[in-house]
Amino acid sequence: MFKIISLKLFLNVFKNNVDKISIRFQIQKSLKKKSIYTF
Repeated sequence: MFKIISLKLFLNVFKNNVDKISIRFQIQKSLKKKSIYTF
């Protein structure tokens, strides 16, 4: 029982981290596009 709960918790944290990384990556991509357009 405890293992299942901890696994769910771990998966939630992992998913949140992946979401943050992907959001940061998208922001970087959009910033690069903007910088390309301004030059």
